[in-house]
Amino acid sequence: MERLRPAPGQPAAIIGPGPLGLLNLQVLRAAGAAPLVVFGRPRDEPRLELARELGADVAVVADRTGARERVAELTDGIGMAIVVEAAGTAEAVQTALDLVASNGTLVTLGLARSTEIDALVVVRKNLTWLGVVAAVRRHYAEAIRMIRSRKVELERLITHRLPLADAAAAIPLIRSGDAVKIMFAPGA
Repeated sequence: MERLRPAPGQPAAIIGPGPLGLLNLQVLRAAGAAPLVVFGRPRDEPRLELARELGADVAVVADRTGARERVAELTDGIGMAIVVEAAGTAEAVQTALDLVASNGTLVTLGLARSTEIDALVVVRKNLTWLGVVAAVRRHYAEAIRMIRSRKVELERLITHRLPLADAAAAIPLIRSGDAVKIMFAPGA
């Protein structure tokens, strides 16, 4: 977000309602970006409900075509000023590229290995494309400040609490998409 510098009133979309997507949703909300739209895949319904609870104006299951149509409706065909790709798939990167408006900013957080893109789209849209994989010490200090101020609610991302002895029970929860974050309690 330091490099993105979101501004109040900028429409923003997030692709992927996992922990990274939901954290970015909260930071964009705190910055005043609006409307905020979150797209997920089938089985992401519980995470999309959480996205709505955390401030998303729209949080829906949509494929690439559906996401494009929804954004066109919301922005009169202009597109989103900010698109955060947090799903880590080639399709998510392609969708993000479709949704971002001319002169907009695309942020890639997901770890998609590779995808084929039409570089001419990037040029024609005059995009700023940010790839983000790491943080420095001052980012942790800012994150702690946002948590303390309650602008970011980490505890809302914890959907399951398990004793450490039951760690194997977390695997089906993660695979099904029912869990956003699982907290393990040692000795419980």
